Amino acid sequence: MASDSAISTVRGKYNATKISVWWDMEECEVPKEFGIDVITENIKIALQKINYCGPVSFSAYVDTTRLPSLIRGALESTGISLCHVPAGLKDDRDKKMLVDMLSWAIDNPAPAYYLLICGKKDFSFALQQFSMRGYDILLAHPANLCDALFPSAKSVWNWTSLLSGDFPIASGESHPKRLLGQAQGAVRMNRNAFPIPILFTPNRNSDINEEECQPPSKYKSVSVALHYLKEEKMIPTKENIQDFIRYGDRGDRNFDVEEALNYELKHDMIESQNLGDLSLYLPRNGYLWECVNPEGGREDQYSKATWDFIESFLSSSDGRIEMTISECRFEACLKLRNLCLHNFRLGRIIS
Repeated sequence: MASDSAISTVRGKYNATKISVWWDMEECEVPKEFGIDVITENIKIALQKINYCGPVSFSAYVDTTRLPSLIRGALESTGISLCHVPAGLKDDRDKKMLVDMLSWAIDNPAPAYYLLICGKKDFSFALQQFSMRGYDILLAHPANLCDALFPSAKSVWNWTSLLSGDFPIASGESHPKRLLGQAQGAVRMNRNAFPIPILFTPNRNSDINEEECQPPSKYKSVSVALHYLKEEKMIPTKENIQDFIRYGDRGDRNFDVEEALNYELKHDMIESQNLGDLSLYLPRNGYLWECVNPEGGREDQYSKATWDFIESFLSSSDGRIEMTISECRFEACLKLRNLCLHNFRLGRIIS
């Protein structure tokens, strides 16, 4: 039997582990009977009831232009990071959340915890991959929960019970769907049949220390970059991968892209293909997606109202400062998209 000191050590590590909360505000709205000011506090209380006591970060995804300024300010004052996703673009919220969740994994290797507040099946594969790589998955869902999400979750709340700070309504640990999901996942791992290389998969040989098999987390950045470039309709060249990693929202200016590319190529995490004089990098067993020609832009592809909006921004003091301090075309266009062209793919803006 383990000693009390050993148990205390394990509990201490468990309690101090980071927890990231990913909230789809469009699907899981706050009922009128709940005050904005108690959301984060009650969620932390619910987590503490099952011994998740580490630092908690909150990311909420919503069309912020639809939120009254008072509500927006109240949410941000409680520590919630609001991520603007324009309404009306199909699945954009899900895609943005998935990219950000993958990016968070790069900076926060397992053990760490994901709490997903959503019920869509689009997240089932990603949650399964995170779970197999040592992340604890917690789930809060609206009434229309997709069954495919349940097998990966250790604990499950319905949305209102989490908002109330209650205990989870179920545990996924011994649920038949969770056990089935783990068995199916093991088969996929043995066959090396991943639709996309979300994260590195270590050799499961019991004689090998998995920590020694795990690559440094920075090497996972190329796969995340490819996923991002696909969503933004950009060509997967070394230059674009480098720009995303160095100048994206969580950029690392000193990142050695050449070293990371060589590592992922060597370990079959990605593959290289030539298209004429272009060297392209793609997910393993992947294919080239629809891309926007970066040199094919035309003035008439934007409406006059859009051009007027761009001109107004660029002539403002904030606009001039942001463009002046930008180090490359990618960074400047990303700022344009984030600040005033929310409805456009980055590839289109760069063109």
